[in-house]
Amino acid sequence: MNKKELTKHCIAATESRISELQQQMDQMIESKKSDTKSSAGDKFETSREMLQQEENNLKKQLIHWGQLRRDFTSIDTSKKQDEAQFGAIVKTSNGSYFLSAALGKVEFKKDKVFCISMASPMGGLLQGRSKGDEIEFNDKVIRVLEIF
Repeated sequence: MNKKELTKHCIAATESRISELQQQMDQMIESKKSDTKSSAGDKFETSREMLQQEENNLKKQLIHWGQLRRDFTSIDTSKKQDEAQFGAIVKTSNGSYFLSAALGKVEFKKDKVFCISMASPMGGLLQGRSKGDEIEFNDKVIRVLEIF
């Protein structure tokens, strides 16, 4: 599995989501600007408050996705790794895991890869493991087959 290509794929996915969120933010700001005060003051104030909450929610999501993008861009894709650590792709008997950022399941070429953070339960169990090691997760024994 090509770590450089997978990392680029993940960065593109985060940038795409950031772009979508930014478009939603721009639309919401336009909506906020065009919202005029009506004679029904309570209705206007409720509408403004809902727009403010939506803006706050979008800002939080933009920060989150920006952090995911920073995590992926900080990976040294040329580094050969012999043990599971940040930036490693770990192929196991239970699937492949990219120890990077919590992006979730990613379809990459014909493979399914779980992009997980080191702070996740599986990330914590895999950390420091080498080819041939076994871990137990959800009452299943999982063998580390390869590390990229």
